Amino acid sequence: MKQKKKGKTELSVIAQDLTKLAGSIADGRLEVGGDILELEGTGYWKIEKSIKKNTSVVKVEIKVPIRGDAQQGFEHFEKYKGVGKARAKRPYKAKRVKKEMGDAWKLIKRQIRQGLIPEDSDVELLWRSKEEYQVLVEDVWAKDWDECIKQTEKALNAAKQGDFEKAMAFVEKVDRLKSMCHKKYK
Repeated sequence: MKQKKKGKTELSVIAQDLTKLAGSIADGRLEVGGDILELEGTGYWKIEKSIKKNTSVVKVEIKVPIRGDAQQGFEHFEKYKGVGKARAKRPYKAKRVKKEMGDAWKLIKRQIRQGLIPEDSDVELLWRSKEEYQVLVEDVWAKDWDECIKQTEKALNAAKQGDFEKAMAFVEKVDRLKSMCHKKYK
């Protein structure tokens, strides 16, 4: 289970978030993905500070064990994390195809937001990468995958007809489904 914070933010907000995080760790609790985890024992941490292209970079890594009985209910996240059809690491090709599909989807979304019919080449890349990825779809998340594809088709059809408001509604639904699936199965 992962939760990331990313993007441009005021320094005071960054400081507040780090202070809140420090307080949570000191209290032995940590919120991840909407769940409160109970922490125990001692942890490991590392901090790296550097300068890259006139920008200061600070990387913080903290590893703290979750209390034994607090781990119940999270087994399903580890069960599916990073596994492919034969319960082995996903092959590199799958990652490449997934990235292609994601890049094509971003281009298509941008065009729809701008009130443009998506480029045929972008749509073709999306469907080609979808077909390549289809063979890796696992039974446990196949139904969610199929629903995402149906909503993608609806978004593209609405955009072709010039109904960009409707197309954006389907785009947002696809993004919600994708996010939900990644949280549930990744």
